[in-house]
Amino acid sequence: MEKEDNGRRTRADEATGAPDNGTDTSAEELSGMISGMLNKKKAARRAAQMQTDAAEKPAEDTAATAEGTAATAEDSAATAEDTAAVMPEEDDVRVYQPAGTGTAATAEDTSAAEEKLPFEDLSADDILYAKKDIGLKKEIPYDVPLEEQYAQEEMPAPAEESTESAQDAQDIPADETEGYIPEDEPGYEYSEDDVADIYKVRPQHHRGKKRRKSSDTGRLIFGLILTMFIIAVSVGIAVFVIHAAKELTGVERSEMQIVVDIPEGSTTADIAHILYQNGIITDEKMFLMFSRSNNADSSYIAGSHVLSPNMTYDAIIEILQENEETVEREEVNVTFVEGCTIIDAAKELEEAGVCDADRFIYIFNSSSFGFDFEEKVETSAKKFMKMEGFLFPDTYTFYKDEEPEVVAKKIYRNFENKITPNFYGRMKDLGYSLEQTITLASIVQAESRDPDDMKKIASVFYNRLESRRFDKLESDPTRKYVENVIKPNIEVSNEEMYKNYNTYEGTGLPPGAICNPGLDAITAVLYPAETDYYFFCANVDTGETFFAETNKEHEKNLIRAGIKEGVIEEDEEEKSEDESEEAADDSESEE
Repeated sequence: MEKEDNGRRTRADEATGAPDNGTDTSAEELSGMISGMLNKKKAARRAAQMQTDAAEKPAEDTAATAEGTAATAEDSAATAEDTAAVMPEEDDVRVYQPAGTGTAATAEDTSAAEEKLPFEDLSADDILYAKKDIGLKKEIPYDVPLEEQYAQEEMPAPAEESTESAQDAQDIPADETEGYIPEDEPGYEYSEDDVADIYKVRPQHHRGKKRRKSSDTGRLIFGLILTMFIIAVSVGIAVFVIHAAKELTGVERSEMQIVVDIPEGSTTADIAHILYQNGIITDEKMFLMFSRSNNADSSYIAGSHVLSPNMTYDAIIEILQENEETVEREEVNVTFVEGCTIIDAAKELEEAGVCDADRFIYIFNSSSFGFDFEEKVETSAKKFMKMEGFLFPDTYTFYKDEEPEVVAKKIYRNFENKITPNFYGRMKDLGYSLEQTITLASIVQAESRDPDDMKKIASVFYNRLESRRFDKLESDPTRKYVENVIKPNIEVSNEEMYKNYNTYEGTGLPPGAICNPGLDAITAVLYPAETDYYFFCANVDTGETFFAETNKEHEKNLIRAGIKEGVIEEDEEEKSEDESEEAADDSESEE
């Protein structure tokens, strides 16, 4: 390959001082160059190491170190001679040699070098350096520094890479990459194949390290995922076991007794759903499995059963299997009249032998059976009894010695059925809640028993509630409720409660109902008459009710009803009207 003579010299020319004669260097010649360079480099490193050792050793070893240094110098001279032996004549090839060490070679020396190449005791760093140095294939101007020469060849400088490259060589197994030269050991002889490998570009072995790192990372991720999966499964099993234990034993569940009605023809799945709706169980599937494993399916008895959420599954199944039909129980009919109180109803139940009065009052005011109207009942500390007004007056059939929960639930269900969606719609139109409607209906119920009068009485109360002149309802039954019901039965006196229930003292509606109204009173409140009345009174003996728009008229009605003594003075207009009516009657009789 011919080269342009542009005044530049190659690195080999710079090292040897040989002229640029335009000829290329053969592979055999390059081998000689490499041999000399590597042996010289090896000898220089060995001398430097021995000098370092000599400085650290005691004074008596200095002579031995000097002898080693002399031997090293002889080796360096021999290396220079070997290099000169393999070098061709200057007329034929260029000589590659470090600067300042130019030597001449003869044909005899060249042929002798071909028989054996001096590659003993070469390290991986030496081989790598030689390979990189031979890799400089294109011509580099002599005035460019060595570091820039390597940069132009896109190769790192050997001095900076020697240690890292040797470490990389140690990390790669010999069988993974072709042409890989391992770190040599003392006494190792390099063959001609090894020399040929010098011309090969060292393979990139970093991929193997990346593969190993990737494999290790994959194993780590897999281990983490497996560990997390095992933990998740363990936690899930523990949660299930705890849930099953609590469900089967009823631990940490409510002790409240609940009446559960099992209809005729109910399947085990139906019963499980009913128990779930009533809060007895929380897992329908678990109850189904437990019932099936205990061969309890198809053995349940329809009817009302008293259960508690804290019962075990065994106890629940045992109660549901009790056959009440085999035990003859006496039935009794109990009638709650319109306007009765809860205390009155409790006494009726106890007298009929159904249940204890005090126990019934407690259960009726504190239980929850899941009916819709229960959510609309207000709870207030100002109320005497929470469920006063919601014991629907009717005739009920109970068993003697019945559980109070069964009795209370039957009454609750009757109220739920009596207050229809139409009633709730009308309440919404009037802007009244269920609590307000029942409270006002209880006052109307206590004032009269006549359906027609109830509507007029309801209109009187509505007119007063909407009027600015009358801020109090002034109903006598509310005052009687305080005196006859609240005060005798309350445990701690509460003057504020007395005032709020007495409509002669408190404004607006009382905090709760004063009795349990019937359907007529509730209907009268929802559909009152349209009047301008603000007053009314009734004759206790005859039951006649008198209504008035003004207080003057009301005073006369009190005398008419026998509530107040006195003489009714007629107005002049009323007298003239009476006289004209009498005159008309006389004229008709004469004719």
